[in-house]
Amino acid sequence: MDYTCWSKRSVSPKISFSIKMLHTLSVSTYLLDGDNVRHDLCGDLGFSDNDRRKNIRRVGEVAKLMVDAGLVVLTAFILPHRD
Repeated sequence: MDYTCWSKRSVSPKISFSIKMLHTLSVSTYLLDGDNVRHDLCGDLGFSDNDRRKNIRRVGEVAKLMVDAGLVVLTAFILPHRD
Protein backbone atom coordinates (compact mmCIF):
# COMPACT_ATOMS: atom_id res chain seq x y z
CA MET A 1 0.00 0.00 0.00
CA ASP A 2 1.34 3.47 -0.88
CA TYR A 3 1.11 6.53 1.36
CA THR A 4 2.21 10.15 1.25
CA CYS A 5 1.89 12.12 4.49
CA TRP A 6 1.60 15.93 4.43
CA SER A 7 2.26 18.06 7.50
CA LYS A 8 1.06 21.63 8.04
CA ARG A 9 4.40 22.78 9.50
CA SER A 10 8.09 22.35 9.03
CA VAL A 11 9.48 19.20 10.60
CA SER A 12 7.48 18.55 13.73
CA PRO A 13 8.11 16.10 16.55
CA LYS A 14 5.24 14.00 15.17
CA ILE A 15 7.08 13.47 11.89
CA SER A 16 10.39 12.68 13.61
CA PHE A 17 8.56 10.18 15.83
CA SER A 18 6.80 8.68 12.81
CA ILE A 19 10.10 8.17 10.99
CA LYS A 20 11.64 6.45 14.02
CA MET A 21 8.62 4.18 14.44
CA LEU A 22 8.58 3.24 10.75
CA HIS A 23 12.30 2.49 10.82
CA THR A 24 11.80 0.12 13.77
CA LEU A 25 9.31 -1.72 11.53
CA SER A 26 11.92 -1.83 8.72
CA VAL A 27 9.82 0.47 6.54
CA SER A 28 11.79 2.49 3.99
CA THR A 29 11.03 6.17 4.50
CA TYR A 30 12.19 9.51 3.19
CA LEU A 31 11.52 12.99 4.54
CA LEU A 32 11.09 15.83 2.05
CA ASP A 33 11.67 19.02 4.03
CA GLY A 34 11.00 22.51 2.68
CA ASP A 35 14.43 23.87 3.63
CA ASN A 36 16.29 21.08 1.85
CA VAL A 37 14.15 21.08 -1.28
CA ARG A 38 14.46 24.85 -1.72
CA HIS A 39 18.24 24.60 -2.20
CA ASP A 40 18.22 22.39 -5.30
CA LEU A 41 14.91 21.28 -6.77
CA CYS A 42 13.20 24.62 -6.16
CA GLY A 43 16.22 26.91 -5.92
CA ASP A 44 14.87 29.02 -8.77
CA LEU A 45 11.69 29.91 -6.85
CA GLY A 46 11.02 32.77 -4.49
CA PHE A 47 8.32 33.11 -1.85
CA SER A 48 5.48 34.70 -3.82
CA ASP A 49 2.15 32.86 -3.70
CA ASN A 50 2.71 31.62 -7.26
CA ASP A 51 6.23 30.35 -6.48
CA ARG A 52 4.96 28.63 -3.32
CA ARG A 53 2.33 26.83 -5.41
CA LYS A 54 5.02 25.71 -7.88
CA ASN A 55 7.17 24.52 -4.99
CA ILE A 56 4.36 22.36 -3.57
CA ARG A 57 3.52 21.00 -7.03
CA ARG A 58 7.14 19.96 -7.62
CA VAL A 59 7.35 18.35 -4.19
CA GLY A 60 4.15 16.46 -4.87
CA GLU A 61 5.57 15.08 -8.11
CA VAL A 62 8.82 14.01 -6.41
CA ALA A 63 6.88 12.42 -3.53
CA LYS A 64 4.71 10.52 -6.01
CA LEU A 65 7.79 9.12 -7.78
CA MET A 66 9.28 8.04 -4.46
CA VAL A 67 6.01 6.40 -3.38
CA ASP A 68 5.89 4.60 -6.73
CA ALA A 69 9.38 3.27 -5.90
CA GLY A 70 8.05 1.79 -2.66
CA LEU A 71 9.06 4.41 -0.09
CA VAL A 72 6.87 5.95 2.56
CA VAL A 73 7.34 9.68 1.99
CA LEU A 74 6.80 12.24 4.72
CA THR A 75 6.73 15.91 3.79
CA ALA A 76 7.09 19.06 5.86
CA PHE A 77 6.07 22.22 4.01
CA ILE A 78 4.20 25.42 4.67
CA LEU A 79 1.34 25.57 2.20
CA PRO A 80 0.69 28.71 0.15
CA HIS A 81 -2.03 31.16 1.13
CA ARG A 82 -5.55 30.50 -0.06
CA ASP A 83 -7.05 32.89 -2.62
